[in-house]
Amino acid sequence: MTAAAVPFAALPLAFGGSVATAAQLLPTGAATVLHHGPTPWAMDDNLGGALCDEPKVCREVSYQWIVALGTVEIGLTPNVRALDFAIKNLPSEPDAPEDKIVYAFSGGARVASVWLRDHSSDHENSSATPPPEDLTFVLLGNGGRKYGGLNGWWYGDKLLTPTDTDYAVIDVAREYDPIADFPVNPFNLLALANAVAAFTYVHMSYDEVDLDDPANIVWTEGNTTYVHVPTKNLPLLQGFRDFGLGWLVDGWEEPLRAIIDQAYDRTWLDGKLPQGEAGDETLQTLLDEQQETPRTVARTQAAGHHVDGEVGDEVADEVANEVADEQAPDPATGGEDTTDVDNTDEDTPDEETSDEETEDRDSAEPVTDDEDIDAPADEDTGTADEPSPEADSDAESGADKAADSADGGSEA
Repeated sequence: MTAAAVPFAALPLAFGGSVATAAQLLPTGAATVLHHGPTPWAMDDNLGGALCDEPKVCREVSYQWIVALGTVEIGLTPNVRALDFAIKNLPSEPDAPEDKIVYAFSGGARVASVWLRDHSSDHENSSATPPPEDLTFVLLGNGGRKYGGLNGWWYGDKLLTPTDTDYAVIDVAREYDPIADFPVNPFNLLALANAVAAFTYVHMSYDEVDLDDPANIVWTEGNTTYVHVPTKNLPLLQGFRDFGLGWLVDGWEEPLRAIIDQAYDRTWLDGKLPQGEAGDETLQTLLDEQQETPRTVARTQAAGHHVDGEVGDEVADEVANEVADEQAPDPATGGEDTTDVDNTDEDTPDEETSDEETEDRDSAEPVTDDEDIDAPADEDTGTADEPSPEADSDAESGADKAADSADGGSEA
């Protein structure tokens, strides 16, 4: 198995939970990157240059503009042929790396989707087609994205990217990208205006995307890993910011975003957390942590991890049991509160105290920092050993009362 297959072998394909960062899922080491789309000049810089940095080598696959008339897409077939040829024949050098990445943007993602639909089983009968362990697809601004893609809004499932092939797909979409994240309510005019502005500020700006950004939400379904990249500022207001008027629209950002977001269906993000600083762990790591201690997994989930299914339920139950045990009363004390020490003086009558009781109380009065009488209180409340001024005042008051009682007893 080559480097392209290693990251995907550890994915939780049986679970719908979030997994490793998208950057960790990319093939490591040398690979031939076949980039395809309407903006070949920008592909080297997209994703911060992550796909075209050495030792990977980017090669352009010629792209012809596609004119879509409903489900009839003029120019699509020649593009699919060009991509198929590149996948099966490039690079031609005998010492070229086996791993290949199809790196497709916008219309190129549509072409890659059709290739997956029509040619994903070619490797079973032809050695010219790379097997799934040697070929990965990275799609940007994909209109055929299952969640939010424009093609799905207009044509249902007819033009969606297949999700049932043997090939691994990383599908990256920026929030508000009108091609990959289109609003479901066309009557929200603010959302439509924001989507129009987002074509320039979001769809055409994937160079701003960092796959390791802690705010990204990453999850895997089958062989497809989805990456949702939040957009910090509303595209609708970005023009003001470009002219240095950000101070004028800062107060509009939150109320307008609330109205615009009403036009989107984000239910597919429910229960999914941002990947965090270090990204999420692979399934095997999570399983190992579960075997070691349920508390570790609970902390992992709180830090940005997500475990679905029965495994997650078992962990939650075990953690709940541990918390209940910790909060249960101490059998030695019978659940009684032992923190109130100074109140014992108030319960003792002042007039009829015997000499023995007075001596016992006097011997118990000095409470130093080194004694253990306040240990349960310190353990429960986490307070420091140093007594507060109020505690000193109470101790002095108790000593005065004891002295008065002793005088009264001697007079009697």
